Amino acid sequence: MGNIYTKKMRKTHTILIPEMMEYHFDLISGAFINAGYKMEVLNYKNPDIEETGLRYCNNDICYPCILIVGQLISSLNHGIYDPNKIAFLIPQTGGACRAGNYYFLIKKALKSAGYENLPVISLNMSGSEKHPGFKLSLKLGFSLISAALYGDLLQSLYFCKRAKEKEEGKALELYNKWNKILSIDISNNKSIKKHAFKRRVREVIDDFNKIETKNIDLPKVGIVGEIYIKSCELGNNNLEDYLKKNNADYFMSGFTSYCMYIADTTVDQFFDKHKLNPFRFINKFVVKWLNKKQKLIYKPLKDNGYVFLSYLELKKFADEVISFKCTTADGWLVSAEVMGLIEAGYNKIIVASPFGCLVSHVCSKGIMRTIMKKYPNSLVYSVEYDSSLSPVGRESRIQLILQS
Repeated sequence: MGNIYTKKMRKTHTILIPEMMEYHFDLISGAFINAGYKMEVLNYKNPDIEETGLRYCNNDICYPCILIVGQLISSLNHGIYDPNKIAFLIPQTGGACRAGNYYFLIKKALKSAGYENLPVISLNMSGSEKHPGFKLSLKLGFSLISAALYGDLLQSLYFCKRAKEKEEGKALELYNKWNKILSIDISNNKSIKKHAFKRRVREVIDDFNKIETKNIDLPKVGIVGEIYIKSCELGNNNLEDYLKKNNADYFMSGFTSYCMYIADTTVDQFFDKHKLNPFRFINKFVVKWLNKKQKLIYKPLKDNGYVFLSYLELKKFADEVISFKCTTADGWLVSAEVMGLIEAGYNKIIVASPFGCLVSHVCSKGIMRTIMKKYPNSLVYSVEYDSSLSPVGRESRIQLILQS
């Protein structure tokens, strides 16, 4: 079967992973390299990506899927990659949204485009869609956790320093420097042990502490929403660049809290179905262990005056306004992030979501009125993204937020 990723392909094929999180996926690719895979982030951005995605999907599919499919097939059509030497990996969390079908949609699209032999790997925790040449190991799992934590660290430091830096571009320079160093560390199996990890965290924070800042008042904007749309510049039409041009001080919650949310809510759903299953206790232990790992970055960050929203903090915020049973897709996490950012001083909130995403409307927008009553001096505004929506219309809405 030509579309299966075999053990021999580990030496001959490069695994492409879509650019889904600007501050994390270079580090995550390092974790796969450390585990013996050839890995590359697909950061190809050709103007025909949307058009290609719509041609091989349709406009009933959610916007992130259209972009991921379009990004892959467009790069193949333009000869960027040899389809006989690559595989494609798509992370999947499951759940009752269209993202649960990405694996099959991508395979169908590749077949329609003439690339049906290209292996598609689903990165999931359920063990479904197995490939003999790819497996999740403990070593890879630990490396991925380190990569996610480092990504959150660099993202928080960059956001907190960028807007008020005296020397323009200094925060980005340090971010690029440490992103490269930490990616190499992870790919070489360094900085994964606790003592080495803590030392690196201290070195990174000390370096960012040297950036001199100006005492100026800027609009403070929080970015929340569906994980792909809020985190990927392809998905949000370069939202960060637009906020930079308009002199906004913006912040976004990290990736590890999202991972912990998925793990935690999956455990709860599992409990409901298997009350007496012994694995429930193991899963609970894993969530507690992840909380301890996250503390390795958020404690030193907060001790040095930086903003970071830990998972435990977010869960406390959510408990005030929404049921923990609201776990479809990003569920209660979006509401928790809104409240966490407002409490951190970011009183203008952009909720970035794919147009027509039912779970975003129900779980995210459905609770916003309650949050606005709790925080009457803050502004929470939904901005939707889709191939049929005008960028000018979105930017005018963002301007309303900035000028209010």
